[in-house]
Amino acid sequence: MERSKYPLRNLRVINFGWVWAAPVLGGTLGDMGAEVIKIETRKRPDIVRVLPPLLGEQPLESMYGHTTLRSNLGISLDLATQKGRDIAKELVKSADIVI
Repeated sequence: MERSKYPLRNLRVINFGWVWAAPVLGGTLGDMGAEVIKIETRKRPDIVRVLPPLLGEQPLESMYGHTTLRSNLGISLDLATQKGRDIAKELVKSADIVI
């Protein structure tokens, strides 16, 4: 997406949120031009990724996930490790908004 024409184009959002409100908010901010980075862990993906209806037989390919997490970048971090926490802290330092 070419973000230069959107009102939130200069914002970076780090989204740790889970379930419904945070993914919807992240998608909306992304639609308005913000760079939204969704942080998840493989051990506990956002529930919107696994809610039916699924798109085919692929795990983590939920219609809700594709709809609510649109306009998001994503990274999987293990926050139980020091490396994962260090990366998360660096991302938070670079953010304008943390969800």
